[in-house]
Formats: sequence, C-alpha cells, structure tokens
Amino acid sequence: MDRRSGELGRRAGRELERAPTDALVISHGAALEAFRHDCPALRVLNMPSVHPRFRTATIEAEIERCPDLAPSMTADLPPHGRLARFDEEFELADLVLVPSRFAAHTLEEYGVPSGKIVVVPYGAHLAECANDPKEVSERLEILYVGRITQSKGLSYLLDAHARLRTGSAGLSVVGGTAAQARLFSRYGRGWVHRAAVPRSQVSGYFRSADVFVLPSLFEGMSLSVLEAMGHGLPVIVTPASGAADLVTDGVEGFVVPERRPDVLADRLRQLADDPVRRSGMGRAARRRAEAFTWQTYAETTFAAVVKVLASHA
Repeated sequence: MDRRSGELGRRAGRELERAPTDALVISHGAALEAFRHDCPALRVLNMPSVHPRFRTATIEAEIERCPDLAPSMTADLPPHGRLARFDEEFELADLVLVPSRFAAHTLEEYGVPSGKIVVVPYGAHLAECANDPKEVSERLEILYVGRITQSKGLSYLLDAHARLRTGSAGLSVVGGTAAQARLFSRYGRGWVHRAAVPRSQVSGYFRSADVFVLPSLFEGMSLSVLEAMGHGLPVIVTPASGAADLVTDGVEGFVVPERRPDVLADRLRQLADDPVRRSGMGRAARRRAEAFTWQTYAETTFAAVVKVLASHA
C-alpha cells in the first residue's frame, strides 16, 4: 500500500513537470512525493477522515478499554512510521479539504492551521434511495451498516440494544464477515449479523429499517448516514461520526455522546414508543439529505480552490 501511494505521488510529480497546472488535488497518504516537487501549483490535500494522530490516540485508548476487541481495531491503526510523513503532507499543503467540522477540529488539535482547512460535506446518491412511507409496526427495526470494528463503537450499540425491553426491537448489523462478527458475540443479545453485500443490495436493508445508528468513535463523514437519511430514516449518530453536521438533535434524529449505551438506549426507546415522531424525523431526514449533493460538493470544492489561487496571485 505504501509503495503504491508513493508511486502515485511520484507520477503526479512527473506530470507536473511535463504539464504544469494551477492546482494539484491529491488524497491523503499519496500526496507527499508530489507535494515535495518544486512547482508553483497549489497543493490541495483531500483528507477524508480525522487526523491520523487523533485516530491513533482514540484506537489505543479503546484497546485499553476493550482489549478483547483489539483485533477488530488494529487494522485501523496508521503505521507509526508513516505519521511523520502525514505531518509533512499537512505542512506542505496549501489547502486541506475535509468532509466535516469534527474532522477539521481534529486537524486543528494536532497543529494544522485552521486557515488551511475547508469543510466540504459529501453528497448523497438520492436517486438510489427509496422514500416510500413506512408501515408502523410494534417492533422497532434498528440498522447498522458498516465495517465490523470497535472503531465504529459497535459494542456500545449492541449494549444499548440489550437494554431495550425484550422483543421490542430488532437489530441488524450489516457488513464484514461472520468471523469478524463472532468477535462481538458476547456483547448484547438477539442481534443478527448480515455479511457484507453488494451496494445494490444494501437498499433493501434501509427499506426494512425504522432507524439507522452509527455510534462511531471517529469518522470523517459516513456516506451510510446520508444514504439512510435519503431513505427517510431517522438517524442516531455521535459527534465523532462527522454526521453531527447533518443532524440537528431531535429533528432528523439524535446526536448522542460516544461510548454511552445508556443514552443511546434511551433515544431508541423514544423512537420505539412514538411512531408518529419517528415518521416525522424520517421525513425531516430526507429533506435534510436533499441539501447534500455531489454537484454541490464539486462546486464548493472548485470555489475553495479558486479562492486560494486568487489569494496567491
């Protein structure tokens, strides 16, 4: 992976020498070799997640809290030998694009100047999202879609589900493999794992659900949250999920603290006990998702680059 990223950066650098350009936009992890080239192009770093040092600190703290779940998180740890390279990417970048205010805060916390950072939220593929009225049932159907890792706060969701009255709510965990899910088997009760499926099949799970939950410990911005909102589902997220930019607490869903299954369980009970409120939140979520399109993402990114280019002229 490191070799491929480095080669991509070197190729970009060679292209700059062959055909100079006004701006180079390149993803985090692959930018350093290109950014090191002595050229007048604006260096734009696309940073889809939180600062790597924040990610490392969060995972290491969570491994101390839940050592039995460490195998689910180690793959999310950036190699320590790469952290200095990532720091240099941020230092050389003229502009850093992030998808959420939370991601921006983590960059600022680790020394990236706020003047370099621009928040550009991702878009939703609303054409692929069904928005049919949902039938009200006595049992609340809870949905999680994502990787099977404690980095997503998965054990806290399983714990919250176990706190609900038996039979009042079902929980489907979609993603990963059966072996990965077994690591969480002692957490919660009565939840169902569905192995990762092609994107074309995920829509069926959204249609069958009443609420989508993403209790992440860190995230840039989850496309799954936008997709759930596009399907007319209320969502429950954490500030660290990056989705707090999308959700006003109590309107399109709820924003709950990380690592608080008691609070998460309370919000799930509220939705289970009040189908009318749940439906209203789902409609509000759909309206909110309509404000986030890839066209807007492209236009905002272009405007940010042009603004910085003008200031450097």
